[in-house]
Amino acid sequence: MKEEIQKSITHLEKERIHYQPHKYLRRYIKDTRDVYKERQLLKSISFDDKSIEYLVRIILTDVLNKKRFRMAECFKVLKTIIKKRRSSKSFDRPLVNNLFYLYQENIFSHNEEMQWAVSVFIKAQPLNNEHIQWLIDHFEESDHIANRLLRYPTPHKLITEWATVVYKNEMMTHRLSEVVGILIDGDLPNFIKVDIDTLMWAIYYSKCSVKNKEKLILKYLNYDDYSSALQVAHKLGLGSVSNELLGYYKGKLRECRINSVTHS
Repeated sequence: MKEEIQKSITHLEKERIHYQPHKYLRRYIKDTRDVYKERQLLKSISFDDKSIEYLVRIILTDVLNKKRFRMAECFKVLKTIIKKRRSSKSFDRPLVNNLFYLYQENIFSHNEEMQWAVSVFIKAQPLNNEHIQWLIDHFEESDHIANRLLRYPTPHKLITEWATVVYKNEMMTHRLSEVVGILIDGDLPNFIKVDIDTLMWAIYYSKCSVKNKEKLILKYLNYDDYSSALQVAHKLGLGSVSNELLGYYKGKLRECRINSVTHS
C-alpha cells in the first residue's frame, strides 16, 4: 500500500513539473543520467529560465569535468527545451556565457545533430564582443557559425564591419542578400551594387522595421521585374506593394487606350 502511494506521489510530482518546474525539477533531475533518463518528460515541458539555467549547469559540469555521459542526447534535450521556453526575452548574461562555451566546444563536432543542437543554444541571444569576434574569426569553417552572424537579431558594429569586408571581397556570394541586409541601415549604402532580386531579399533580411522595409521596397521597386518584390511583400504582410504595381499598370492601360483613340 505504501509503495503504491509513493508511486502515485512520484507520478503526480513529475506531472507538476509542467506547472512548477523550478520547484520539482531538482527533486528528479540531479545529474546528466537523470537528464537522459527523463529526456521525454523534459522535452515535453515549457521551462522557465531559472530551470533552464539549472539544467545547463548540470550538463556543463560534466563537460568541464570530462565525464562520460550521453552528451549528444542531453544536448538534444536542451535544444528542445530552449526552443520551447516560456519567455521570448534574452537569457541573462551568465547563462549566455555558459551556452556559448558549450557552443564553442562542440560546433565542430563530427556529429551533425550536435552541431544543430548547439546552434540553437545561442540563436537570437545577445552576445558580447568577444563571442562575436570568435564567430567572425571562424565563419569560413562552418555554415552554422556563418548563420549566427548573418541572422544575428540586432545591428552590431563588429558584424556590420565584417559584412562590409565580406561584400567588398566578394565572399559568401551564395548568401549575398543576407550579407547586404546587414549593411542596410535606414537605406542602402552607396557602394552596394546588386541585382533587383538580391536587393529585395536584402531588404527582407535587414534589421529595419517593417515600416522602413516597406519604404525601401517602394523606393527601389522595379516595375518591369517585380516578382521578388511581391514575394517579399507577401512574407512581410505588405499590401501596398501590389497596390502600387496595380495602380501603375492600370495607368499604363489608360495610356494605351488614349493613344489608341488618338491614332485611330
